[in-house]
Amino acid sequence: MKAGVARVNITPDHPIWMAGYAARTKPSEGKYHDLFAKALVLEEGAQRVAIVTSDLIGFDRAKCDEVKAAIESATALSPSQVLLSASHTHTGPETRLEGARYVKEFDANYSASLTEKIVAVVKESVQDLKEVTLDFSTASCTLAVNRRLPTDEGTAMRPNPEGATDPLVSVVRALRADGSPLAILFSYPCHPTTLGDYLIGADYPGYAQDAIEEAFEGCTAMFMLGCAGDQKVRHVDGRGNFRSGPHQVAQSLGEELARAVLLAVGGKTTPLSGPLHLGLEEIEIPLQPPPTREEADRWLNDPNQYRVEWAQEMLRLHDRGGQFQRSSTFTLQILTLGDFALVGLSGEICVGYSLRLKAELSPRPVLVAGCTNGMVGYVPTASMIPEGGYEVDGSYFYSLCPAPYAAEVEEVIVSEVTRRLSCKAGVTDTTEVQQLCVTETPTEGQTA
Repeated sequence: MKAGVARVNITPDHPIWMAGYAARTKPSEGKYHDLFAKALVLEEGAQRVAIVTSDLIGFDRAKCDEVKAAIESATALSPSQVLLSASHTHTGPETRLEGARYVKEFDANYSASLTEKIVAVVKESVQDLKEVTLDFSTASCTLAVNRRLPTDEGTAMRPNPEGATDPLVSVVRALRADGSPLAILFSYPCHPTTLGDYLIGADYPGYAQDAIEEAFEGCTAMFMLGCAGDQKVRHVDGRGNFRSGPHQVAQSLGEELARAVLLAVGGKTTPLSGPLHLGLEEIEIPLQPPPTREEADRWLNDPNQYRVEWAQEMLRLHDRGGQFQRSSTFTLQILTLGDFALVGLSGEICVGYSLRLKAELSPRPVLVAGCTNGMVGYVPTASMIPEGGYEVDGSYFYSLCPAPYAAEVEEVIVSEVTRRLSCKAGVTDTTEVQQLCVTETPTEGQTA
C-alpha cells in the first residue's frame, strides 16, 4: 500500500459571505482559525483513490461535479475515485454554487480559486506516494448530544440527554515504515455549530486536527463528519438551551475530541489490508407528496423569507401543470480495503443511519460519514418522520424541495449499502446484488 498526503490553506483573505446561518446580514469580519483542504491518496496495485477533507459547509452537486471534473483533468482520477468531504463548519465561506441564493453576494472568484487549490492538493498527494501500512481503531467520545427534544408543542431543537447518539470516534492511520503516522483520518458525528458570529474558522474540528498534529510531528490530521444531522455539541446552559461561543469553547471541545483519537490509536488497532475498491452510485430517495396549492398559499406571509420563496416556487409549479420533483438524487460512495469499509453518504445524515449500519455490518470495521459529495439536505430515519422537527419538516424549504423525505428513505439507503458490502464480502450471489457490483473502480487513466 502506498499513500500520499498534502494540505492547502483555503482561508479567504478578504470579507466574504458565510454559510450555515440564514440570519447573517453581512460578510465576515476576520478569522479565529484558518481553514484547510487536505487530500489523502491511497494506492494498492492498479487501484487509486483520493479522499479530500475540507473546512467547508459542504459541496452541493454542482460544485462537486466542478471539482471532480477538474481533478480528473489534472490527475486522471475519475469522479468515482475521488471522495469529497466537508466538516460542515458553520463559520466558513459560502461556496456551494447552488447556495448563491442564500447570500447577498456570492464570491465567484473565491469559489473558482477553491477548486484550483483542491486540484493542486490532490495532485501534490499523487506525486508524493510512500509505502505505508494502515490500521483502524475506535474510542468513546461524548462531545455530542441529541438535539431533538420531545415537547408538548412538538419536537424542539434543544438538548435531549436521552436521545440517540453515536459515541464512537473512528480512526484510520497511515503509518510510515518507521511506525510514525503520515496521516490520521478521523470521523465523529457532531454538528460544528459551537460558534455563530462573523469570524471565519473551522470550529471544533479545526482545533481537534491541530491537537493531533501537535502530538505527532509530521502527521496530517484529517476530519470527516459522521452522521451528525441530529447531533450538536453539548455546549448548553442550565435552562435546557444550546449556547454559542466563545472561541475558547470550540478549542476545548476540539481538544477533547483529539484526546479520544489519541486514546483510540494508543489502544487496540485493527490492521487494514486487502484489495482496494471504490464504488460510486447515485440512487433516488423518495419524497412525501408535494404540497397542494392551498398548503403552499398558507406560507406566503410567513416571516421567514425562505419559506415565502418556497411557497412562491410551489405555486409557480402548480401554475405550470404541477410537475413536482418526487425524489432526490443521493450519492453513495463506498471504499473497501479488505473487510474495512468507508461509507460516504451525501447530505446531513441523522445518527440513526450510523448506528444501524454499524450494527448490521458488524463485526467488520466501518466508518460512516455524512456530508460527502453533493448535499441533499437533512436525511432523517423512518422513526423520525412522524415526530416532525427541523430535520424532518423544518428545513427542506431552504433548498426549494417540494416536501420532506418519505419514511421509506431509510430502507432505500441502508439496503443499498448493505447489498453492496455483502457483495464485496462474498456472502451472497443473488442476481440483484451481482448487478450492483459488476462495475469496478477504473484504474488510473481510464474513465468511469
